[in-house]
Amino acid sequence: MLLKKKNLPNSRIELSIKVDAKAFRHAFDAETDMAGADLKIEGFRPGKAPRAKVIDRVGRQQIEVAALDHVLSEVYQHVLVENNIIPVAGPKVEVTSFTVPGDDVADDAEVAVFTAEVDILPEVSVAGYEKMKVKAPKKDEASDEDVNKVMDELRKQRSNLIEAKMDTKAAKGMWVDLYFKGSVDGVAREDMLSEHHPLVLGEGNLIPGFEEEVIGLKVGEDKTFKITFPKDYHAENLQKKVAEFAVRINEMKDVVLPTADDDFAKTFGQKDLKEMTATIRKNVELEKEDAYQRELEEVVLDALLKVAKFEVPESLVTQEQDRLFDETKARFSRMQMPWDQYLAETGKNEDQLKEEIKGQAEKNVKIGLSLGKVIQVEGIKGTDGKAMREAMDKLIAIATK
Repeated sequence: MLLKKKNLPNSRIELSIKVDAKAFRHAFDAETDMAGADLKIEGFRPGKAPRAKVIDRVGRQQIEVAALDHVLSEVYQHVLVENNIIPVAGPKVEVTSFTVPGDDVADDAEVAVFTAEVDILPEVSVAGYEKMKVKAPKKDEASDEDVNKVMDELRKQRSNLIEAKMDTKAAKGMWVDLYFKGSVDGVAREDMLSEHHPLVLGEGNLIPGFEEEVIGLKVGEDKTFKITFPKDYHAENLQKKVAEFAVRINEMKDVVLPTADDDFAKTFGQKDLKEMTATIRKNVELEKEDAYQRELEEVVLDALLKVAKFEVPESLVTQEQDRLFDETKARFSRMQMPWDQYLAETGKNEDQLKEEIKGQAEKNVKIGLSLGKVIQVEGIKGTDGKAMREAMDKLIAIATK
Protein backbone atom coordinates (compact mmCIF):
# COMPACT_ATOMS: atom_id res chain seq x y z
CA MET A 1 0.00 0.00 0.00
CA LEU A 2 1.39 3.40 -1.04
CA LEU A 3 1.49 5.82 1.88
CA LYS A 4 3.23 8.77 0.23
CA LYS A 5 4.84 9.75 -3.06
CA LYS A 6 7.50 12.47 -3.05
CA ASN A 7 9.03 14.04 -6.16
CA LEU A 8 12.83 14.39 -6.16
CA PRO A 9 15.16 16.14 -8.65
CA ASN A 10 16.13 14.57 -11.98
CA SER A 11 12.88 12.67 -12.51
CA ARG A 12 13.32 10.65 -9.34
CA ILE A 13 10.63 9.82 -6.77
CA GLU A 14 10.53 8.48 -3.24
CA LEU A 15 7.75 6.06 -2.36
CA SER A 16 6.77 5.33 1.22
CA ILE A 17 5.12 1.90 1.27
CA LYS A 18 3.30 -0.08 3.93
CA VAL A 19 3.42 -3.87 4.30
CA ASP A 20 0.54 -5.49 6.12
CA ALA A 21 0.56 -8.68 8.16
CA LYS A 22 -1.32 -10.69 5.55
CA ALA A 23 1.27 -9.98 2.84
CA PHE A 24 4.13 -10.83 5.20
CA ARG A 25 2.53 -14.10 6.29
CA HIS A 26 2.02 -15.07 2.66
CA ALA A 27 5.70 -14.36 1.95
CA PHE A 28 6.75 -16.25 5.09
CA ASP A 29 4.79 -19.33 4.01
CA ALA A 30 6.21 -19.14 0.49
CA GLU A 31 9.81 -18.88 1.78
CA THR A 32 9.20 -21.76 4.20
CA ASP A 33 7.93 -23.95 1.36
CA MET A 34 10.94 -23.03 -0.77
CA ALA A 35 13.35 -23.79 2.07
CA GLY A 36 11.72 -27.19 2.66
CA ALA A 37 11.50 -28.20 -0.99
CA ASP A 38 14.86 -29.98 -1.01
CA LEU A 39 15.33 -30.35 2.73
CA LYS A 40 15.91 -33.89 3.97
CA ILE A 41 14.09 -34.49 7.25
CA GLU A 42 13.93 -37.99 8.65
CA GLY A 43 10.53 -39.59 8.17
CA PHE A 44 9.43 -37.27 5.37
CA ARG A 45 9.95 -37.08 1.64
CA PRO A 46 11.65 -33.86 0.37
CA GLY A 47 9.09 -31.06 0.29
CA LYS A 48 6.55 -32.98 2.38
CA ALA A 49 7.71 -32.15 5.90
CA PRO A 50 5.35 -29.98 7.99
CA ARG A 51 6.22 -26.27 7.97
CA ALA A 52 6.87 -26.35 11.72
CA LYS A 53 9.65 -28.90 11.27
CA VAL A 54 11.14 -26.93 8.33
CA ILE A 55 11.16 -23.79 10.48
CA ASP A 56 12.87 -25.63 13.33
CA ARG A 57 15.53 -27.02 10.99
CA VAL A 58 16.22 -23.85 8.98
CA GLY A 59 15.65 -21.31 11.71
CA ARG A 60 12.73 -18.91 12.04
CA GLN A 61 14.89 -15.78 11.90
CA GLN A 62 16.51 -16.83 8.62
CA ILE A 63 13.12 -17.44 7.02
CA GLU A 64 11.81 -14.12 8.38
CA VAL A 65 14.69 -12.26 6.72
CA ALA A 66 14.03 -14.02 3.41
CA ALA A 67 10.30 -13.35 3.78
CA LEU A 68 10.94 -9.63 4.30
CA ASP A 69 13.01 -9.41 1.11
CA HIS A 70 10.28 -11.39 -0.67
CA VAL A 71 7.41 -9.18 0.48
CA LEU A 72 9.26 -5.91 -0.15
CA SER A 73 9.79 -6.87 -3.78
CA GLU A 74 6.23 -8.13 -4.18
CA VAL A 75 4.58 -5.08 -2.62
CA TYR A 76 6.87 -2.68 -4.48
CA GLN A 77 5.89 -4.22 -7.83
CA HIS A 78 2.21 -4.06 -6.87
CA VAL A 79 2.51 -0.34 -6.00
CA LEU A 80 4.17 0.38 -9.36
CA VAL A 81 1.35 -1.29 -11.28
CA GLU A 82 -1.43 0.14 -9.13
CA ASN A 83 -0.10 3.70 -9.51
CA ASN A 84 1.03 3.42 -13.15
CA ILE A 85 4.65 4.18 -12.27
CA ILE A 86 7.25 3.26 -14.91
CA PRO A 87 10.76 2.91 -13.40
CA VAL A 88 13.88 3.11 -15.56
CA ALA A 89 16.19 1.40 -13.06
CA GLY A 90 16.11 -0.60 -9.86
CA PRO A 91 15.08 1.15 -6.62
CA LYS A 92 17.14 2.15 -3.61
CA VAL A 93 15.25 0.55 -0.73
CA GLU A 94 15.42 1.40 2.97
CA VAL A 95 13.31 -0.32 5.64
CA THR A 96 12.23 2.29 8.21
CA SER A 97 10.28 -0.04 10.51
CA PHE A 98 9.59 -3.76 10.82
CA THR A 99 7.94 -5.99 13.40
CA VAL A 100 7.28 -9.67 12.91
CA PRO A 101 3.50 -10.10 13.32
CA GLY A 102 2.27 -12.42 16.03
CA ASP A 103 -0.62 -14.83 15.52
CA ASP A 104 -3.03 -12.39 17.16
CA VAL A 105 -2.18 -9.50 14.80
CA ALA A 106 -4.91 -8.59 12.28
CA ASP A 107 -4.22 -9.19 8.59
CA ASP A 108 -4.47 -5.47 7.73
CA ALA A 109 -2.14 -4.38 10.53
CA GLU A 110 1.06 -2.59 9.57
CA VAL A 111 4.18 -4.72 10.12
CA ALA A 112 6.71 -2.86 7.96
CA VAL A 113 7.25 0.47 6.25
CA PHE A 114 9.96 1.06 3.66
CA THR A 115 10.99 3.77 1.25
CA ALA A 116 11.95 3.15 -2.35
CA GLU A 117 13.80 5.81 -4.33
CA VAL A 118 13.62 5.20 -8.07
CA ASP A 119 14.17 7.02 -11.35
CA ILE A 120 11.11 7.20 -13.59
CA LEU A 121 10.44 8.25 -17.15
CA PRO A 122 10.09 12.03 -17.12
CA GLU A 123 7.23 14.08 -18.45
CA VAL A 124 8.67 15.35 -21.73
CA SER A 125 7.53 18.51 -23.50
CA VAL A 126 8.60 19.32 -27.06
CA ALA A 127 6.12 22.17 -27.54
CA GLY A 128 7.18 24.35 -30.44
CA TYR A 129 9.05 21.71 -32.42
CA GLU A 130 6.66 22.21 -35.35
CA LYS A 131 8.03 25.75 -35.73
CA MET A 132 11.73 24.84 -35.70
CA LYS A 133 13.93 26.36 -38.39
CA VAL A 134 17.57 25.51 -39.08
CA LYS A 135 20.17 26.45 -41.64
CA ALA A 136 21.04 23.31 -43.56
CA PRO A 137 24.77 22.57 -43.84
CA LYS A 138 26.51 22.92 -47.19
CA LYS A 139 26.42 19.77 -49.29
CA ASP A 140 29.82 18.95 -50.82
CA GLU A 141 30.02 17.47 -54.29
CA ALA A 142 32.52 14.80 -55.30
CA SER A 143 35.44 16.61 -56.96
CA ASP A 144 38.15 15.32 -59.28
CA GLU A 145 40.57 15.87 -56.42
CA ASP A 146 38.51 13.56 -54.19
CA VAL A 147 38.46 10.87 -56.88
CA ASN A 148 42.21 11.19 -57.50
CA LYS A 149 42.91 10.91 -53.78
CA VAL A 150 41.02 7.62 -53.57
CA MET A 151 42.75 6.39 -56.71
CA ASP A 152 46.14 7.18 -55.18
CA GLU A 153 45.24 5.26 -52.03
CA LEU A 154 44.26 2.25 -54.13
CA ARG A 155 47.53 2.48 -56.03
CA LYS A 156 49.39 2.40 -52.74
CA GLN A 157 47.54 -0.82 -51.85
CA ARG A 158 48.98 -2.40 -55.00
CA SER A 159 52.46 -0.87 -54.66
CA ASN A 160 55.71 -2.82 -54.78
CA LEU A 161 58.68 -2.30 -52.48
CA ILE A 162 62.13 -2.44 -54.09
CA GLU A 163 65.33 -2.44 -52.05
CA ALA A 164 66.96 1.00 -52.24
CA LYS A 165 70.50 1.36 -53.57
CA MET A 166 73.41 1.61 -51.16
CA ASP A 167 74.04 5.06 -49.66
CA THR A 168 70.59 6.24 -50.74
CA LYS A 169 69.26 8.99 -48.49
CA ALA A 170 65.75 8.62 -47.11
CA ALA A 171 63.28 10.78 -48.99
CA LYS A 172 59.61 11.56 -48.83
CA GLY A 173 57.56 8.68 -50.21
CA MET A 174 60.12 5.98 -49.33
CA TRP A 175 59.37 3.01 -47.08
CA VAL A 176 61.62 2.60 -44.04
CA ASP A 177 61.95 0.17 -41.16
CA LEU A 178 62.82 2.44 -38.26
CA TYR A 179 64.36 1.95 -34.83
CA PHE A 180 63.63 4.67 -32.31
CA LYS A 181 63.66 5.26 -28.59
CA GLY A 182 62.45 8.35 -26.77
CA SER A 183 62.63 9.98 -23.38
CA VAL A 184 60.89 12.84 -21.60
CA ASP A 185 62.69 14.82 -18.90
CA GLY A 186 65.56 12.37 -19.16
CA VAL A 187 63.37 9.33 -18.43
CA ALA A 188 63.11 6.65 -21.14
CA ARG A 189 59.55 5.60 -21.98
CA GLU A 190 58.44 2.15 -23.09
CA ASP A 191 55.70 3.65 -25.25
CA MET A 192 58.38 5.57 -27.20
CA LEU A 193 60.46 2.52 -28.07
CA SER A 194 60.28 0.43 -31.22
CA GLU A 195 62.89 -1.93 -32.68
CA HIS A 196 61.17 -2.15 -36.07
CA HIS A 197 58.58 0.48 -36.98
CA PRO A 198 57.50 0.43 -40.64
CA LEU A 199 56.25 3.62 -42.28
CA VAL A 200 56.19 5.57 -45.52
CA LEU A 201 57.89 8.92 -44.99
CA GLY A 202 55.74 11.95 -45.54
CA GLU A 203 52.38 10.38 -44.73
CA GLY A 204 52.33 12.06 -41.31
CA ASN A 205 51.67 8.99 -39.22
CA LEU A 206 54.07 10.02 -36.44
CA ILE A 207 54.38 13.16 -34.30
CA PRO A 208 54.42 16.30 -36.49
CA GLY A 209 58.02 17.02 -37.45
CA PHE A 210 59.30 13.51 -36.60
CA GLU A 211 59.41 12.17 -40.16
CA GLU A 212 61.17 15.30 -41.41
CA GLU A 213 64.03 14.47 -39.01
CA VAL A 214 64.38 11.02 -40.59
CA ILE A 215 64.48 12.34 -44.16
CA GLY A 216 68.09 12.52 -45.37
CA LEU A 217 69.40 9.63 -43.24
CA LYS A 218 71.02 6.53 -44.73
CA VAL A 219 70.57 2.93 -43.61
CA GLY A 220 72.43 2.35 -40.32
CA GLU A 221 72.96 6.06 -39.69
CA ASP A 222 72.08 7.31 -36.17
CA LYS A 223 70.50 10.63 -35.26
CA THR A 224 69.31 12.25 -32.05
CA PHE A 225 66.86 15.14 -32.00
CA LYS A 226 64.30 16.87 -29.81
CA ILE A 227 60.66 17.39 -30.69
CA THR A 228 57.66 18.93 -28.93
CA PHE A 229 54.38 17.07 -28.70
CA PRO A 230 51.37 19.04 -30.04
CA LYS A 231 49.06 20.78 -27.55
CA ASP A 232 46.19 18.59 -28.78
CA TYR A 233 48.09 15.29 -28.65
CA HIS A 234 45.78 12.39 -27.71
CA ALA A 235 47.83 11.56 -24.58
CA GLU A 236 47.17 14.56 -22.33
CA ASN A 237 50.21 13.79 -20.14
CA LEU A 238 52.46 14.38 -23.18
CA GLN A 239 50.83 17.52 -24.55
CA LYS A 240 53.43 20.29 -25.09
CA LYS A 241 56.14 18.02 -23.62
CA VAL A 242 59.62 18.05 -25.18
CA ALA A 243 60.92 14.57 -26.00
CA GLU A 244 64.35 13.46 -27.14
CA PHE A 245 64.52 10.67 -29.72
CA ALA A 246 67.36 8.54 -31.00
CA VAL A 247 66.59 6.99 -34.41
CA ARG A 248 68.22 4.67 -36.92
CA ILE A 249 66.98 3.31 -40.26
CA ASN A 250 67.22 -0.49 -40.28
CA GLU A 251 66.03 -0.92 -43.86
CA MET A 252 64.86 1.29 -46.70
CA LYS A 253 62.91 0.61 -49.90
CA ASP A 254 61.54 2.56 -52.83
CA VAL A 255 57.77 2.51 -53.18
CA VAL A 256 56.81 1.77 -56.78
CA LEU A 257 53.20 2.63 -57.57
CA PRO A 258 51.37 0.90 -60.43
CA THR A 259 50.08 2.99 -63.33
CA ALA A 260 46.39 3.80 -63.15
CA ASP A 261 45.28 2.08 -66.36
CA ASP A 262 42.79 -0.55 -67.54
CA ASP A 263 44.94 -3.43 -66.26
CA PHE A 264 45.12 -1.79 -62.84
CA ALA A 265 41.34 -1.35 -62.81
CA LYS A 266 40.84 -5.05 -63.54
CA THR A 267 42.71 -5.97 -60.34
CA PHE A 268 39.77 -4.38 -58.50
CA GLY A 269 37.15 -6.23 -60.56
CA GLN A 270 36.41 -3.27 -62.86
CA LYS A 271 36.10 -3.52 -66.65
CA ASP A 272 38.47 -0.63 -67.36
CA LEU A 273 39.83 2.59 -65.86
CA LYS A 274 36.78 4.58 -66.96
CA GLU A 275 34.43 2.26 -65.09
CA MET A 276 36.69 2.27 -62.03
CA THR A 277 36.80 6.08 -61.98
CA ALA A 278 33.00 6.23 -62.23
CA THR A 279 32.66 3.70 -59.38
CA ILE A 280 35.03 5.70 -57.19
CA ARG A 281 33.12 8.91 -57.90
CA LYS A 282 29.81 7.24 -57.01
CA ASN A 283 31.22 5.91 -53.73
CA VAL A 284 32.65 9.32 -52.85
CA GLU A 285 29.26 10.90 -53.57
CA LEU A 286 27.56 8.37 -51.28
CA GLU A 287 30.07 9.08 -48.50
CA LYS A 288 29.53 12.81 -48.82
CA GLU A 289 25.77 12.34 -48.86
CA ASP A 290 26.02 10.25 -45.66
CA ALA A 291 28.21 12.91 -44.04
CA TYR A 292 25.72 15.62 -45.09
CA GLN A 293 22.78 13.68 -43.66
CA ARG A 294 24.60 13.11 -40.35
CA GLU A 295 25.46 16.80 -40.09
CA LEU A 296 21.90 17.82 -40.99
CA GLU A 297 20.43 15.45 -38.42
CA GLU A 298 22.78 16.81 -35.76
CA VAL A 299 21.72 20.40 -36.51
CA VAL A 300 18.03 19.46 -36.37
CA LEU A 301 18.43 17.43 -33.16
CA ASP A 302 20.25 20.35 -31.52
CA ALA A 303 17.26 22.53 -32.43
CA LEU A 304 14.88 19.94 -30.97
CA LEU A 305 16.81 19.84 -27.69
CA LYS A 306 16.46 23.62 -27.41
CA VAL A 307 12.66 23.37 -27.30
CA ALA A 308 12.51 20.14 -25.30
CA LYS A 309 11.88 20.49 -21.58
CA PHE A 310 12.24 17.68 -19.05
CA GLU A 311 14.43 16.37 -16.26
CA VAL A 312 16.96 13.70 -17.18
CA PRO A 313 17.03 10.55 -14.97
CA GLU A 314 20.60 10.03 -13.78
CA SER A 315 20.30 6.24 -14.11
CA LEU A 316 19.58 6.52 -17.85
CA VAL A 317 22.69 8.67 -18.27
CA THR A 318 24.74 6.09 -16.36
CA GLN A 319 23.37 3.26 -18.49
CA GLU A 320 24.23 5.13 -21.70
CA GLN A 321 27.62 6.07 -20.30
CA ASP A 322 28.37 2.39 -19.64
CA ARG A 323 27.16 1.45 -23.14
CA LEU A 324 29.41 4.01 -24.82
CA PHE A 325 32.34 2.91 -22.68
CA ASP A 326 31.82 -0.78 -23.52
CA GLU A 327 31.48 0.18 -27.19
CA THR A 328 34.83 1.98 -27.04
CA LYS A 329 36.55 -1.03 -25.50
CA ALA A 330 35.00 -3.34 -28.08
CA ARG A 331 36.23 -1.10 -30.91
CA PHE A 332 39.82 -1.31 -29.66
CA SER A 333 39.44 -5.07 -29.29
CA ARG A 334 38.39 -5.33 -32.95
CA MET A 335 41.44 -3.24 -33.86
CA GLN A 336 43.54 -5.72 -31.84
CA MET A 337 44.95 -2.88 -29.78
CA PRO A 338 45.49 -3.80 -26.09
CA TRP A 339 43.22 -1.74 -23.85
CA ASP A 340 45.98 -1.24 -21.27
CA GLN A 341 48.22 0.14 -24.02
CA TYR A 342 45.57 2.66 -25.01
CA LEU A 343 45.15 3.78 -21.40
CA ALA A 344 48.92 4.17 -21.07
CA GLU A 345 49.15 6.23 -24.26
CA THR A 346 46.33 8.55 -23.22
CA GLY A 347 47.59 8.80 -19.65
CA LYS A 348 44.08 8.19 -18.29
CA ASN A 349 42.27 5.57 -16.27
CA GLU A 350 38.85 4.06 -16.97
CA ASP A 351 37.03 6.38 -14.56
CA GLN A 352 38.48 9.44 -16.33
CA LEU A 353 37.43 8.09 -19.72
CA LYS A 354 33.91 7.42 -18.44
CA GLU A 355 33.70 10.96 -17.12
CA GLU A 356 34.76 12.30 -20.52
CA ILE A 357 31.90 10.56 -22.30
CA LYS A 358 29.27 11.57 -19.73
CA GLY A 359 28.32 14.68 -21.71
CA GLN A 360 27.70 12.66 -24.87
CA ALA A 361 25.77 10.06 -22.85
CA GLU A 362 23.48 12.74 -21.43
CA LYS A 363 22.91 14.21 -24.89
CA ASN A 364 22.06 10.77 -26.31
CA VAL A 365 19.49 10.23 -23.55
CA LYS A 366 17.94 13.65 -24.18
CA ILE A 367 17.71 12.90 -27.91
CA GLY A 368 16.08 9.53 -27.30
CA LEU A 369 13.47 10.92 -24.92
CA SER A 370 12.75 13.94 -27.17
CA LEU A 371 12.33 11.80 -30.29
CA GLY A 372 10.13 9.43 -28.30
CA LYS A 373 7.83 12.33 -27.45
CA VAL A 374 7.72 13.45 -31.11
CA ILE A 375 6.77 9.89 -32.08
CA GLN A 376 3.95 10.00 -29.51
CA VAL A 377 2.69 13.44 -30.60
CA GLU A 378 2.81 12.54 -34.29
CA GLY A 379 1.12 9.18 -33.69
CA ILE A 380 3.93 7.34 -35.47
CA LYS A 381 3.65 3.55 -35.37
CA GLY A 382 6.10 0.76 -36.06
CA THR A 383 9.25 -0.71 -34.56
CA ASP A 384 11.59 1.51 -32.54
CA GLY A 385 14.12 1.92 -35.36
CA LYS A 386 11.51 2.59 -38.03
CA ALA A 387 9.58 5.01 -35.81
CA MET A 388 12.76 6.91 -34.92
CA ARG A 389 13.66 7.20 -38.62
CA GLU A 390 10.18 8.46 -39.51
CA ALA A 391 10.27 11.00 -36.68
CA MET A 392 13.72 12.19 -37.78
CA ASP A 393 12.57 12.63 -41.39
CA LYS A 394 9.51 14.54 -40.16
CA LEU A 395 11.67 16.92 -38.11
CA ILE A 396 14.06 17.51 -41.01
CA ALA A 397 11.13 18.35 -43.29
CA ILE A 398 9.72 20.78 -40.71
CA ALA A 399 13.02 22.49 -39.92
CA THR A 400 14.26 22.93 -43.50
CA LYS A 401 11.10 23.88 -45.39
